Amino acid sequence: ERQVTFECLPWQPPTGGANCEKCGENGLGCTEYKCSSLGKTCGFLNRGTNNEVCADTAPNDVSAPTIEFNPSALPSGFSSENVQSGLGVKIKKNSASNGCLQEYSPVTFGIKLNERGQCKISTERTENYEAMEEPFSSGDYDYLFNHTTTVAMPTLDELGISGVGPNRQGDYDLFIRCQDGSGNLNSNDQEYVVRFCVSPANDIQPPEINKFVPESPGLSGINSSVFNLQFYTDEPASCKFSSQDQAYETMEGDASCYNEISQSTLFGWLCAAQLDVSQISTTSNYYLRCADQPWLGFDVTSSSLLINSSRNVASESEVYEVQKTTTPLSITSVTPDGITINSGSQPVSVTMVVSTAGGMDNGNAFCRYTLNDRWTDNFFETSLSSHRQTWTSLFAGRHNVDLHCVDRAGNVANGNAQFDIVVDDTGPLITRVYNVGTNLQVITNEPSTCAYSTSSCSFDFVNGTILSGASYSHSMSYDNGLTYRIKCKDTFENMGTCLSVSGGY
Repeated sequence: ERQVTFECLPWQPPTGGANCEKCGENGLGCTEYKCSSLGKTCGFLNRGTNNEVCADTAPNDVSAPTIEFNPSALPSGFSSENVQSGLGVKIKKNSASNGCLQEYSPVTFGIKLNERGQCKISTERTENYEAMEEPFSSGDYDYLFNHTTTVAMPTLDELGISGVGPNRQGDYDLFIRCQDGSGNLNSNDQEYVVRFCVSPANDIQPPEINKFVPESPGLSGINSSVFNLQFYTDEPASCKFSSQDQAYETMEGDASCYNEISQSTLFGWLCAAQLDVSQISTTSNYYLRCADQPWLGFDVTSSSLLINSSRNVASESEVYEVQKTTTPLSITSVTPDGITINSGSQPVSVTMVVSTAGGMDNGNAFCRYTLNDRWTDNFFETSLSSHRQTWTSLFAGRHNVDLHCVDRAGNVANGNAQFDIVVDDTGPLITRVYNVGTNLQVITNEPSTCAYSTSSCSFDFVNGTILSGASYSHSMSYDNGLTYRIKCKDTFENMGTCLSVSGGY
């Protein structure tokens, strides 16, 4: 038996740029989006020219980001002092004589880097960056200069401080490492430490909700019946919710909360609630209240179920707003669709433009495509109401494009487009030649431009004498006894074979 742990997290390109030159190897061309997906330092250079290339833009970066504490991110009422020779700080609560923060209490702090970096935070020292527990910025793995997070203090029991005395205290350390886009990591001796002093909580306050995920207002799709909300409390709690502001005991919805001491996260204790949005049409508020010490439960009387009197219960609700989509997201236009694209050579470059409307953000959405049931990718330009994608390596034949667009609220619009590519890579044929008086008439099988020379068939077209007419019929004056070499080319510059015609014959 083998235990496997996995997480669903935002996808990130690999660090560095070792694979940049692989862009376009599949024969479908390289785009800026594809290039950036191959590595954090891959850059799409010479865009719009014949020399577009995906290359490593930081091949010589060998230094890890430098971490500094960002005092401007610290709320009022808190201060910091340097520890560990500049590789860490201690955060203190100014109103506490010993500077300690009480158990369960949240605090926000931040760091700043000398270059864009991705950071992780852990409650224990680890062997390497990959082994660290959480992204620093509340679930965000973006590469930034400034990172901010909010953490809740653990209990003294979690820190191994036993007893019940009010003067107990213990140190709580958080360890931070960062890496840049080239994969340069803070080593073990560069690990940045943020330290807190933790003191016992005076448990006279009801639980507080530290953080909503997603933040209010939440966005709901037009066809959604349930909105999945997560939130964190500053101590173990049982929480309820309702569409009306009312007492905790009478709220009809129950959130599911992790309440074991060991289940504490950096942001507190996680709860999940399924809000019924089936009956709302635009915007609705939901009210949440929590009670601490969930293990004490309720007192059962002959006529009612009352919360245990030893528990601290919220007397005011936290309000969470849900905005529901009022119009469906739709794809209003696609070009090209249902047309034939003519070209004189292949591969052919085709640009598709898709327009979206409605949804949560007046048509703003993210669109992706599946080309010929083989290749799926995001549009190169997307996130607004107009979406653009250029394919640079298409060949003759019918091409099928399935479209899938989704907005921030999860509204979905699907579509399909088809277009044909016809490649004309052969020159025009001269199908008939005859004289009309002193003029020679030349007929071609497609719209063409024709020129002649009396020297030889190897004449340069631009130096020849152009016949009148630029469609199927062309004419020229001629003299008996001369031989005329006639060549024609079509609108794609395809040159036909040379025909020699002698005047008078």
